[in-house]
Amino acid sequence: MPRELYIYTHEFFPTRGGIATYCHEFAAAAAGRDNQVTVFGPNGATTPEGIDPHYHIRSGGNRGTHNPPCLWHTRAVLREQLKRTSDAIHLLAEPGPILAYGMLPEKQSRGQVQLTLHGSEIERWNSNPLSKFVARRAFRRAHVIQAVSTPVLQSLLLHFPEATGKATVVHNALPETFRQTANLRPSGQSMPTDTGTMQLLSVGRIHPRKGFDQIIQALAKLSSEERAPIHYTIAGASKDQAYLARLKRLADASDIQIRWVLNPNDDELHGCYAAADVFALTSMPRQKSVEGFGIVYLEAGAYALPCLAYDTGGVREAIQDTITGFLVDVGDLEQLSIQIQFFLQHPNSRLQMGESNRTFALSRTWERVVEETLMHHQ
Repeated sequence: MPRELYIYTHEFFPTRGGIATYCHEFAAAAAGRDNQVTVFGPNGATTPEGIDPHYHIRSGGNRGTHNPPCLWHTRAVLREQLKRTSDAIHLLAEPGPILAYGMLPEKQSRGQVQLTLHGSEIERWNSNPLSKFVARRAFRRAHVIQAVSTPVLQSLLLHFPEATGKATVVHNALPETFRQTANLRPSGQSMPTDTGTMQLLSVGRIHPRKGFDQIIQALAKLSSEERAPIHYTIAGASKDQAYLARLKRLADASDIQIRWVLNPNDDELHGCYAAADVFALTSMPRQKSVEGFGIVYLEAGAYALPCLAYDTGGVREAIQDTITGFLVDVGDLEQLSIQIQFFLQHPNSRLQMGESNRTFALSRTWERVVEETLMHHQ
């Protein structure tokens, strides 16, 4: 049965990030099932370029941060919407709206409210007495709580027992534009295996938690002859200029050539995936921040790329170890280097893993995410 659905977020397009992708894909899939969907996003929020998603966007009065003024604006929006729409479902899709919800008085917080946890916010809230108190209020009041992976759920229940009995796991899915790309690439239509070279690709925000330095250091462990056939590309949004400069110095010191595609548009990003043979992103736990799932590993699957990553957070549920790629213990540069060599030396194995990743990525749809989310509100 179609429902009235409100999604609240402090991150949305034109910002290109995991939460922005989650909110857009969920809203578009829910609207496609004839639900009336409205996204309350930050000031300036817009739909991805060239897409008519059939949902509405309204300003939530916040600037896309989690500072007190932004939380206060979101609190006011929530208060009004919960009062006005008693039968609607309210999905608080990321940390800002969840804290804003916990700030409401008890009598103003009633309604069909569902929370989505992505991972890093749990450790941050647990380490701060004030945010922990507010988060606990939100968890006690929420109708349903969902985590994007089992490790996120386990962390939630460990630190916030208030979520027990109402928390479940709903994995993320492959973005629709990548699904369309995958459907244009019939199974078995992979690139030739006899070129003798390998295109290695990393995609992610240029930030220390994404672990680009780990791959550079792993490549540095190879001899110049061993890494000569490997061409490495890094693509992603670049705001941390200090970290970017550090990566370039690290690469120069090891004589590793990197092709940088900074702040890519959609066409450039798809071009990077299409040219690649192997996808690698070694996200690392850092300062209470962890990878909750990792949609980029599914994006790589759309292009039939095998994946290489550290076994941390929800990544182990985005990559099937030894089937769609390899998981390596965090910080094990020696093993990371060995696995890069394996992909170079065994092109047929990387093609087989890539096809398995394609099948796995296509198995997760946003329609299914919406169904698993809204089933608790029947």
